[in-house]
Amino acid sequence: MTMEVSLDAQTEAHFPDRCILCGCPGPGESLEEPVCAPTWRKLLGPVAWPDVIRVPACANCRQLIERQRSLRNRGALVAFLIAGVAYAILLLAYRGPYENFVRTGGLVLFLAPHVIWEGMFPLPFRLRMSGRKLIYVFEQNVYGREFALINPGSCEYDLDASVEHAR
Repeated sequence: MTMEVSLDAQTEAHFPDRCILCGCPGPGESLEEPVCAPTWRKLLGPVAWPDVIRVPACANCRQLIERQRSLRNRGALVAFLIAGVAYAILLLAYRGPYENFVRTGGLVLFLAPHVIWEGMFPLPFRLRMSGRKLIYVFEQNVYGREFALINPGSCEYDLDASVEHAR
């Protein structure tokens, strides 16, 4: 169950006081999620983008998520390098009647490992940007709903039920 909650970028987000992964109350630590504001977005106007968002996580879960994120980044790099070399060899080697079809199929195979990995092993929390809003994506629907209740003026999207609720 995935839930998205959008807040204005200048609004300070408040999280439920429990771990984002295991749900234990009062985790005492936080996981830093970087906010990647593209340079061109900063040129659009004065928007106070936070550098990082601190998400409550207990020590064990924080280490687990950081390890998973690190492995994800390294694994994606290795998969892209291997698939990229294979795709380049395919593009250079194949000349035939279905050349465009082979190029398109090769591109799909090039992107497939990353897409499959992201779908099978999602992180419990992600951030994305849309206009002047930060969109908080929660894999746990219950945590996302609590987050939406704590933050006034939020708009939540239950991606599984395709339902939108404005606060």
